[in-house]
Amino acid sequence: MPPGNDIDYGEKGKLGLSDKRVAILEDRGNGDYLDDKSHLYTGEPESSDIQSWIQQKGTPCDKIRDELGGAEVHLNGVNSVNFFIPRCTAYRIMTLPKVRAVIKEILPEKTEPDCNTLARSVVFGAAGDGRGRAVIVLAALILKGRESYLQSVLDDGISDDCLPMKLHPDPDQRKTAICEEHTHMFDNVHLCRDLCQASRFLLAPYFKGIGGKHRHLKLTDKDVLPFHSRRPVNSRQPVNSTSSNGLHDGNGGFGVVEVVEIDKDHVNFKELGIPADMTKFALKRLNEPDGIEAFNLELASLLPFRSNAGWSLIQVLATFEILENGARYYYFLFPYADGTLWDFFKRFDEPSKPPSHTERMMYDCHALAEALTLIHNSRLKQVGGIPGIADGEENELYGRHGDIKADNILYFYAENSSRLVITDFGLGRLHTGISRSRQNPRNLDFSSTYRAPEFDVTDGKIGRKADVYSLGCVFLEMVTWDLKGFTAARDLFAKARATPNEILKGFVEDTFFTCTKTSGERVVAKRKPEVDNWIKDLRTHPKASRCSNEFLDLIEKMLEPEPRGE
Repeated sequence: MPPGNDIDYGEKGKLGLSDKRVAILEDRGNGDYLDDKSHLYTGEPESSDIQSWIQQKGTPCDKIRDELGGAEVHLNGVNSVNFFIPRCTAYRIMTLPKVRAVIKEILPEKTEPDCNTLARSVVFGAAGDGRGRAVIVLAALILKGRESYLQSVLDDGISDDCLPMKLHPDPDQRKTAICEEHTHMFDNVHLCRDLCQASRFLLAPYFKGIGGKHRHLKLTDKDVLPFHSRRPVNSRQPVNSTSSNGLHDGNGGFGVVEVVEIDKDHVNFKELGIPADMTKFALKRLNEPDGIEAFNLELASLLPFRSNAGWSLIQVLATFEILENGARYYYFLFPYADGTLWDFFKRFDEPSKPPSHTERMMYDCHALAEALTLIHNSRLKQVGGIPGIADGEENELYGRHGDIKADNILYFYAENSSRLVITDFGLGRLHTGISRSRQNPRNLDFSSTYRAPEFDVTDGKIGRKADVYSLGCVFLEMVTWDLKGFTAARDLFAKARATPNEILKGFVEDTFFTCTKTSGERVVAKRKPEVDNWIKDLRTHPKASRCSNEFLDLIEKMLEPEPRGE
């Protein structure tokens, strides 16, 4: 049975955010957070702890302000006007006895019973009138030194359910803040601004992944992402940013990938098979401003495989969009890989490999082949939903990965076990390439070393077989690594196949095939003799086995150019 027969590919024609498998959240994940974390908070600390706290120097408000300030997290450890305070930390600070002490300080006219009643209302909500808790409201006021306004804010009906509020867009209504259900008028414009800003510091977005529906968060330029650090992939240097939320402008190709560390109180992907203690993730931003079409196409490619961590395909954990410089940008969160296939080769390049090494290599290759089959099968069910795509040749174009190479195969290592996965198989990248050149699909983006002959020969037809050819190139490098080691796979084999282009004189290219022209000026392809000689050498290697030689038989078939152009 072909792999993936039980996959939910969604409804035809419903791509990305219009897919029934996607939940669009405008509350920054607040509902998910309350579902996950509310049972952890009781509001009652140990009695010995509160007695020690009371005896410390300073007023209750000053002490809480110091605690909140000490909990601030600044991106990459660099102080800035924007930061976040982990949600669980804020709740642990704002305990019932401390809130009671604050109320006694700021409302000295209240009796002891009234202070107790109001404190319980702030911490737990008022059951009688249906008012929600306002513990984050109070924390925001204290953070900005405006705790004396607590009573008036509560009288206006503001609770944690109203947060974070946003300022009215009309400059003439600067004293007006808007939440989901109310419009709040303030007598003090500075109070309005401070409460809106501080509430976002205390309510950073919460990312969750569940098996049922994919979560997509709609964020604004005022939201502060719960990142401890952020840096480009393959760099130890953090990304410096002047944007309000800690994200950067980015430029170049289809997307930019970074490594981010998310606060443990703001992420939960356990239902997707991600360990609870994992806080490092890969963040991909699409470069196109307001690029909803490209985003929807890539998300459509990823959704069918998000719930199964066992397949050799990258999982999308969550997505979000955020306003930056007047345009919306779209982001994907993925598990953070330990490296590419090249890094895998280098890390596990044992001087004397046991027979089990070859068996494991064969297992990995089989898993990658199955993963590519899943992509191909998925595409055939998705292309019907892409606007402007007709049946026929372009349908076949979309039914492929489009850029199989060692750099697009990642490895994950945990508990003495490794796993290879295929990444960067978004339909959006293919759609972007085809849109650039409708008449000549051979102008699609590709990696030259692993490209199939169909890109170069006369009347070449680009389809799923091009992926099979590219995977054959990767498999031959894997066998080379298994038998000869990392240096042979990365350097020696590449040097051997780097030969002059027979058509473009003076140009040396690293490919697995070469092209010539017939008497009729048609371009035809054949496998490079250097590649054939390399395969022959592998067959006679002292470590070669029946298993590896039979695999080389298959690879030779995968690398056989299509009989076209004669």
